Amino acid sequence: MSMSMSITDLRIATIACIVACVAGITACGSKPAENGAVSKTAENSNTELTANAQKLTQPLKFLLIGDSLMREGFGPGLETALTGFNDVSVVREGLYSTGLNKIDFFDWTARADEMIGQNKPDVLIVTFGANDGQGILDDQGKAHELGTDSWKEVYAQRVNRFLTRIAPKVKKIFWVGHPIPGNDKFVKKFSAMNPVYEAEAAKFPNVVYVDTWDSLALKGVYSRSLPDEKGKMQVARQGDGVHVTNFGGKIEAAAVMKVVLENIDLK
Repeated sequence: MSMSMSITDLRIATIACIVACVAGITACGSKPAENGAVSKTAENSNTELTANAQKLTQPLKFLLIGDSLMREGFGPGLETALTGFNDVSVVREGLYSTGLNKIDFFDWTARADEMIGQNKPDVLIVTFGANDGQGILDDQGKAHELGTDSWKEVYAQRVNRFLTRIAPKVKKIFWVGHPIPGNDKFVKKFSAMNPVYEAEAAKFPNVVYVDTWDSLALKGVYSRSLPDEKGKMQVARQGDGVHVTNFGGKIEAAAVMKVVLENIDLK
């Protein structure tokens, strides 16, 4: 085999190792088949074959956008992971205090559209929400309180409008959900937002929701420090329990890369 294929195998194995180490994943046998499992398996197999046939290949341009989490920690870690592959270019923009809520302060839908026009990316990876956990105004200027059903409806409209405008302009979008935070206030916020992202992403054939909730957890529980690949504990989260350190950013990026590699044939 060629040297380039060996390097690719090593990169993929390293990403899988980090994800498995942090998430506490261990290899296990398949679940016994239940009634009707044979026909369902056949359906899943056909679906996987179709998905694999449509996988993107290099050269590829990635555009990474979002709030402060894309600017520091996670964003740089993801950019580093992506640019480790051949024929991959990355443009990244993360802006403090922005999101999809206060569009009068900053309109990410318009900015994303502008950046796509300028950079012509194949793939878009987004993360929003760290600043969105507050009251929201609907199109008529009516206020909706965080935690209410009406808040979720209005926020879902914002996400849907973003995807409706942006999804047709790129080949693939990965919407990164929030990892488990370190305080109850943000647990409430992110627990309200992540289902919205997942539900809206499912409405678009080229959008994939990336669940990172447990990527920065230790046995399903928040922990500021996590083990590295050698088992040594390293600080993964900043003091606010939301932002990640460079080490935490690499871990979260590895979790995202696992999903990216399931959808894109990077070598």
